[in-house]
Amino acid sequence: MSTNENTPHEITPATKSKQELLTECMLSQFRLSVAGVGLGTAYSLRYKAGFAPMIAAGAAGTSADLIYGYLVECAKFRQGSQDE
Repeated sequence: MSTNENTPHEITPATKSKQELLTECMLSQFRLSVAGVGLGTAYSLRYKAGFAPMIAAGAAGTSADLIYGYLVECAKFRQGSQDE
């Protein structure tokens, strides 16, 4: 077996369905979640407001990641999966 052959446990993009690619793309969105938690933490520490701002900013960032991912980053997979 050469090193270029796929082992049985590897999944290549050609073997993944469009829905699996969309799911993988959506779950790879994290930038706004991290930014939200970071800003919420900074706010919490600065104003001694407890955990509520960090949790709220993290939730808002996660929601923004999902929306941005669905509409922009993963649009090519979304449009492709609707054809099935």
